[in-house]
Amino acid sequence: MNSVFAQERHLSVAQSSIWTAQAIDPASPAFNIAEYVDIRGPLRVDLFAFALRQLVNESDALRLRISVHPEGAQQSVVAFPDWEMLFVDLSSDADPVAAANVWMHEDLELPLHLDQSPLFLYALLRLGPERFFWYVRYHHLCMDGFGGALIAKRVAQIYSALAQNGSVPPSSFHSSIDLLDEEEKYRCTELSRDRAYWLAVLSDRPDAVTLSGKSPAKARTFIRHSGCLPAGLTASLASMGKIFSASLV
Repeated sequence: MNSVFAQERHLSVAQSSIWTAQAIDPASPAFNIAEYVDIRGPLRVDLFAFALRQLVNESDALRLRISVHPEGAQQSVVAFPDWEMLFVDLSSDADPVAAANVWMHEDLELPLHLDQSPLFLYALLRLGPERFFWYVRYHHLCMDGFGGALIAKRVAQIYSALAQNGSVPPSSFHSSIDLLDEEEKYRCTELSRDRAYWLAVLSDRPDAVTLSGKSPAKARTFIRHSGCLPAGLTASLASMGKIFSASLV
């Protein structure tokens, strides 16, 4: 779906919370979310760039433009006719993987100007003749982890179809307008009932506590720890996922 709505709409409730937190600390990169896909094997860079261009045209979430008014922030979907995938060739570096990690971490730590910058970045980092990192970075205002997984799946679908028969398969993405309309409908019909229910359920809960006894501070840095699950455990989880129609993503 290549939709554009120039008319500004309000932010969703979740977006409003994120925007407010970012406005309080504009220099913080805490709402940047990123990952990379390690691509090993032959890759047609021109075809991959075309697939990303197609994706950007299809996804309203990627083309959000935030504007600030006295009454608050508004959003619209705009066209990005000049957008191009960023290509970085690190194959001549002594340690391409280390260089790529430095490059990605430096980008992740850059704060975004929400009313000026695109809310996403796609870069293809070449590490060697048949190894690439596809780096994706979003502001949480436009994307979450589940949405990012859907995006990656769609890119693979487009690229594979283009490589096989030169055609682009139909997209199943919906417009951002639909989501805003659904939220408005919920707030007008079921919100009061749900609010009353949860206030009653949580009425006797104690105040939140912290290990330090102090109010939590706002962080600008990221803590990451990686580990590998044993193959047997991964297979067991995948098998269980099939039973309950779930996945590891």
